[in-house]
Amino acid sequence: MVRILVVDDDSACLDLLCRALVRAGWESVDRATDGVAALARLRDRPYALCILDLRMPGMDGMTVLAHARASQLRTEFVVLTGYGSIDSAVATIKAGAQDYLVKPVRIDHLRAVVARVLRHHLPVSHVLAERMDAFLAAHATQGPLRVQDLCRQFGVSPRYVSRLLRTHLGTTFPQRLAFYRVQQAKQLLSATVLPVTVVARDCGFRDRRRLCEAFTALVGMPPSQYRSMAAGTRS
Repeated sequence: MVRILVVDDDSACLDLLCRALVRAGWESVDRATDGVAALARLRDRPYALCILDLRMPGMDGMTVLAHARASQLRTEFVVLTGYGSIDSAVATIKAGAQDYLVKPVRIDHLRAVVARVLRHHLPVSHVLAERMDAFLAAHATQGPLRVQDLCRQFGVSPRYVSRLLRTHLGTTFPQRLAFYRVQQAKQLLSATVLPVTVVARDCGFRDRRRLCEAFTALVGMPPSQYRSMAAGTRS
């Protein structure tokens, strides 16, 4: 079992991080509120990862990291701090941390960092969500695409598809599909003079209206305005 230890003296932040990791599929997530307790836990059982706050009363994060490295613990560290600076970032990396996160941490960024550091221990569900996302990216503009297409491709139920996308990517099937279609539309609007109706069709939208609705929701402006801005940038 892959164990993760989260250490932070801020209880609200600690709760947020632990919940986010559990929702991302990491089933064994422990917590500590100070450096002394953290070091005791690290020495008591094997943890694959420790997400460690730097500034804590008593034993701070850098001291915990130094003791862990001196004890040759086989634990990866991601340092977390609300007082970020280039100097402290460099110091933690030199001390052996794999990455450095500044509060307030974006949950999607946290998940990405943890997935990268623990890439050899990813939960099966997380790997499957990434494969689904890659499938959506590759096929979003190739005509109609439905949840049932993912189900057939990966041999799972519609409910399981929805749960994986929401848990690991923080989105829904329609939202992710629209995202990839809008990304392609942005490229066509910037690089071609194709009418918006044709762009909509080439990007998998049923009609111009649906492209405009999705585009405005994601980009904050209609396709025609985006094209004008892109043209102005090039000139």
